Amino acid sequence: MSIFNIIILIGAIQGLFLALLIGSIPKDQKLSHRWLAVFLVLYSLSMIYYVIWDSRIILEYPKLTMISVPLELLLGVSFYFYICSITEKKFEFKRIQLLHFAPTILTVLAFIPFYLKTDQYKINFNLESYRELPDRWKYYFLFTLVSNSTYILISWLKISKHKRLLKEYYSNETQSNLKWIERVFISMLIIFITCVIISIYGYNYANQVSNILFSIGVYTLGYLGFRQKAPFAGIREEINKDEVIPAVLPKATEKYIKYEKSGLSEEKARDLLGQLDQLISNEKPYLKQDINLQQLADELNISIHHLSQLINQYKHTNFYDFINSCRIEEFKQKVGDPKFRHLSILGIAFECGFNSKASFNEAFKKQTGLTPSEYRKSLLP
Repeated sequence: MSIFNIIILIGAIQGLFLALLIGSIPKDQKLSHRWLAVFLVLYSLSMIYYVIWDSRIILEYPKLTMISVPLELLLGVSFYFYICSITEKKFEFKRIQLLHFAPTILTVLAFIPFYLKTDQYKINFNLESYRELPDRWKYYFLFTLVSNSTYILISWLKISKHKRLLKEYYSNETQSNLKWIERVFISMLIIFITCVIISIYGYNYANQVSNILFSIGVYTLGYLGFRQKAPFAGIREEINKDEVIPAVLPKATEKYIKYEKSGLSEEKARDLLGQLDQLISNEKPYLKQDINLQQLADELNISIHHLSQLINQYKHTNFYDFINSCRIEEFKQKVGDPKFRHLSILGIAFECGFNSKASFNEAFKKQTGLTPSEYRKSLLP
């Protein structure tokens, strides 16, 4: 057994322990923990199978040949359900979703004749695979690659939609924005492309190195997923997603926004809008870094859906941009005030309710077309 396989095997065993830890600790997001644990178990077992095959231990236990078929095919499915469980406030697994497992079941059924072959047949099959992968293996690998890639793409789109939806509820970036998943997967994509390139140039250990690096990425994902907070923490109600736009569109298209079922008349909306403006002006709730749509709705004593309607339909923006625009106006006032000259730009931004340099710079540039430093310089005589 090579040093690479020993490293992969140790990582896989640690992955199984991590999965056991994640799946056994009861928390408010227990369902998401279970799906994450399933994903880690499947990945760890597939890595163990790779070690068994690559180190030729499989020749001693031929009955294990191609036993990883259902494991690898379920990786994309389990990851997709994990993403569903951390992006949906009330995610429930429904019977119709069993259809996601149909390809795996059909694949296993198709492989039954192979599993019933003699040990000698399987030994010969493995010996051939060391020289060149048999056609059956190639077809299975391609099918698995397409299936898992499809689920990863769907999961990525779901994460993107989730990030847009968060801006309807929160005024600052939260751990729930799942940027950590994007970073892990971008890193893994770079690893994959790099290993493909070096394998083209004849590097014999590209496969083993890629498995080690992929394992690091997957187990990092597992550790960060273990720390992931429940989706929409602090939000009791939900906005009617069918009536709220996923992102702000130009004002020319604002008429498309309809809240026909909200029960909020034009007269009542105008009255509430006045109350909202008065609250923003007098109480300045945007100075709280953790202010969210639910908290602001509670201060106005209205439903979260009606507040979302006011912001989307009459302010032509989402909650995130609305609150941050208030913070930017507050920043403009303070940055020119001699009383705040002792503070850095970031210090003033934090005083105004922002919780990170990146989100502040992005919001300021979007609203003013200038960087905070450029704006401060423009105030100098």
